[in-house]
Parts: sequence; structure tokens; C-alpha cells
Amino acid sequence: YEEKGLPYRFHPLHRLDRDTTGLVLIAKRPELQHMLTKNGTIKLFHREYLAIACGKLPEREAWIDAPLGRRPGSTVEQAVVPIENGGKSARTHYTVLAETDATDAHPALSLVRLQLETGRTHQIRVHLAALGCPLLGDDLYGDASPLIARQALHAARLTFHHPITGADVAIVAPPPDDFQRVLAFFDAIGTETLKDFQ
Repeated sequence: YEEKGLPYRFHPLHRLDRDTTGLVLIAKRPELQHMLTKNGTIKLFHREYLAIACGKLPEREAWIDAPLGRRPGSTVEQAVVPIENGGKSARTHYTVLAETDATDAHPALSLVRLQLETGRTHQIRVHLAALGCPLLGDDLYGDASPLIARQALHAARLTFHHPITGADVAIVAPPPDDFQRVLAFFDAIGTETLKDFQ
């Protein structure tokens, strides 16, 4: 729009953490933004993420149901905080797609597909760290890594029911090069594993 000299307003329906790559849904008009959300809550669209976590998760597939709130004494960090202490409900579903064992070059790694039922700040990052499997490269909730210069989190797939046309829309964004380089450590990844994200 800017390059064409067209007037525009920015109406994002959600956001991504700094250094998380992938898709963001933006409405062209405020009424569309309102139709796709309700009181700031995701209503008619669904997001899926790919992540590379350090370690091996406790189950191949599970829900993480752990309320989140600001970590006491921090203006940035979030933490698992009980509802009675001000935490807000947060639910993340994960499926382990592939794993590697630890080597001299890297720790044990898990390639994980994640779906959000809620959209709390740093939700995926905090939930995985709470399981003892922080995102690779996440220096806020885990450790920096020589394998990737950011947290290994990518918003890979977005589906929604178009509020005007009624069409079901699915958009995918393959992981960027830095993420792809780490995927090379997963010998068992076949084309079928990532077919929903190509």
C-alpha cells in the first residue's frame, strides 16, 4: 500500500513475539477486524506453529493447561501463575513430529507442532519452558544457541473462515532458512511430516 501511495490503516488480528517468524493476519478494514475477533479474543481463525525445543517432551501429544501471568519483579517475562494469584487461562496443544538425541554439536531436540486455544504473551515459550524443554535459542526462557540466533519458533499455518465471502482460507509459510538449517539435524523428517506447512 505504501509503495502504491494508497491510504491504509493497520488492523492486526494478533501479533508475534519479536524474533518469531511467520504469518500475521491483518484486516484491511476495522469492521473486518471486529468480525474476526471478539473482545480482543481469537474468534474465527486458527494458528499453528512449528518449534524446535531443547530436550524431549514428556508425551508425544498433549495439552498444556497452565495459567500465565507476569513474573514478579519483571516487566517482560511471563511465568506460570495460578489463577488465584492473577494468572490467566492458557492452553496449548502440542504434537512431537520428530526427535534427535544429544550429540557433541547440539542437545537432544524435538520438532513440535503447536496449536493455541488462547493467545497469551509468550505462551508457547513459557509453556514449553515449564515442561523443561525451552525453545532452542530462547535466551529469555532458556539459553542462547550457536545453532540459531533467535527462538526457534515459526507461525507456519493460519486458517480462517472469511467473514465476507464465507470461504475457508488456509495460508502456509514454510520455515525460513535459519530454521531449515536446524531441521537438517532431524534425520527422520520425511516430506509427510511437514506436508501441512509446505
